[in-house]
Amino acid sequence: MRLLLTKRPFALWLISCVTYAKKNLNSFMALWSPNSPDSASARQQADAFFAAQNKVVVSNFSMQKLKVNRGRANLRVRLEMSAIDAKTGKPAAGLGRMSRNVECVKEAGGWRVWREFSR
Repeated sequence: MRLLLTKRPFALWLISCVTYAKKNLNSFMALWSPNSPDSASARQQADAFFAAQNKVVVSNFSMQKLKVNRGRANLRVRLEMSAIDAKTGKPAAGLGRMSRNVECVKEAGGWRVWREFSR
């Protein structure tokens, strides 16, 4: 897959959500900086989530805050996520409306995810 890097941090995050909903681990992780100290744990968490869930839907994206300073960007974003538990066939617990903090870093070619977390 050809890596798509974007010139806008919010667009990068939207692409990240789309690849997550498609359960495409390689495409999702290609958006992360290889230098991020959180990339290994992000890969493990995404892989576990993809194995446990079916029909992942990510919707209602909005950006609450954006701060860009010298090659780093901090975003506060909101989204809704739903999925079907692969074992039970019922709606997955612990999803719904959520807020995320996303830190991005500008590297050669565009922005990449450095860290993502909830507060």
